[in-house]
Amino acid sequence: MKKGYLMGIAAVSAMFLFAGQAGAKWGGGACCADKTQGKMHDRMAKKLNLTETQKAELEKIMQEKRGEMESLHSQMEAIHEKYDGKLVSILTDDQKKKFSEMKEKREKKMGKCKEKCEMKKK
Repeated sequence: MKKGYLMGIAAVSAMFLFAGQAGAKWGGGACCADKTQGKMHDRMAKKLNLTETQKAELEKIMQEKRGEMESLHSQMEAIHEKYDGKLVSILTDDQKKKFSEMKEKREKKMGKCKEKCEMKKK
């Protein structure tokens, strides 16, 4: 019983991780990933017929995971900045300008996705 329970938690964790990555990768961003994860959490609890105790334990586990994931996200942003700096150091002035424009366009698109998600939450 305990082994099956742990396997279920591991599977759920993988689903949540994928949902977060998919949200970010396909334009949903972190805020939409949170919404998606909430829906998946509810669906999974229903399909696995989790008890109230299991649901509460799952929520604690997911909160802990979210904290670690947020920390990793911050680390990833720092790594991106570090290597963007290294990349810029090898570019010509024209390439630097184009790279800057590409980065601004990506950030603007990500901002629009976050705005869209916030509107959906209301």
